[in-house]
Amino acid sequence: MPQNLKGTRLRSAGWYLTAAAVVLALCPWLWKEIPDAYFPYAGVVVEKGVDSHLGLGGWGRYIIIQDEQGRSSKKYVSYYGYAFAEVGTYVVKKRGFGKYPLPPGEKPPFETLREIEKRKAEQQPNR
Repeated sequence: MPQNLKGTRLRSAGWYLTAAAVVLALCPWLWKEIPDAYFPYAGVVVEKGVDSHLGLGGWGRYIIIQDEQGRSSKKYVSYYGYAFAEVGTYVVKKRGFGKYPLPPGEKPPFETLREIEKRKAEQQPNR
């Protein structure tokens, strides 16, 4: 490979990495939802909101929770996590993807629907 082509590729890669770093720094909702969606947390929801920079509505839904020590933290959540978390309620988010911040003991609607369908199937006579 010619030396000048190799240098051009490295400069191009440097520009792309710099642009990606700037975008991620200016738009934290693009990456902060990933660790917030996985790691557990618990606390009282004190505020809900949407970071709608640059007209990108729907991205950047967050809740602010306050833990037992009085520390507040901003957690980016999915559409369902945003809908399930009510201001003023204590919520617990379990570890893992696909878990939502819910009040202790409450099941997500998907689990409830699955249980109802299972009961219906058990009640129907075998054909």
